[in-house]
Amino acid sequence: MFTSELSWVQVDPSRHAFDAKHTYGIAYKHIPETPPGDFLVLNTWQTSITKDLVEIYGDWARGWCWSRHDGGPVSAWCCATHSWTDRHETSMRVDQALREWRLWIEKLDKTFASLSFSANTDISDFEFAVEFLVTEVVEQTDAGDAWYGHCEQVLEWYLDSQGISQERSKTLILSSIGGRFESWCEPNSEVVADIARKIGSSAYRWSR
Repeated sequence: MFTSELSWVQVDPSRHAFDAKHTYGIAYKHIPETPPGDFLVLNTWQTSITKDLVEIYGDWARGWCWSRHDGGPVSAWCCATHSWTDRHETSMRVDQALREWRLWIEKLDKTFASLSFSANTDISDFEFAVEFLVTEVVEQTDAGDAWYGHCEQVLEWYLDSQGISQERSKTLILSSIGGRFESWCEPNSEVVADIARKIGSSAYRWSR
């Protein structure tokens, strides 16, 4: 499973406790004293770290290495090749990257709660929520390569957190965004507003 495939249930911090004390030791166990020159070997130990983190913390931990370089929200990690320095410092970077990913989804959880639907919610509230979340993802990812993938995921997570099915959310978001966001480019405000109107109107109907 890729991080981009994770559902809100799988990452929701209220469902998954987190004690960061294990992270450094997990990383240290897998990181070699000296970096191998082979890219595939470097990726192997990154994969091994992820496997152990998932076993202890759950699937949400897969996101620790989803760097901004690859359209993710993590700045503490780039990739196995460019993030390696020495065993200790690299282990610290893994720990920092997991904490950063966790803080991001905790922030999203609080944001979703503040934007939660109610009997008094109208279409403009839904539209505001979409625009706000797009802005948050742009800031967190630096609008890097394929950042819009995580943006779509965050919007799906939001609608899912509000009781709208994942299947409905995914179809709505893909049809509304439909390739209108680009790598390395912040979205045009008019485009974001139009997308927010499309998503907001459907979400409003489904929430009644």
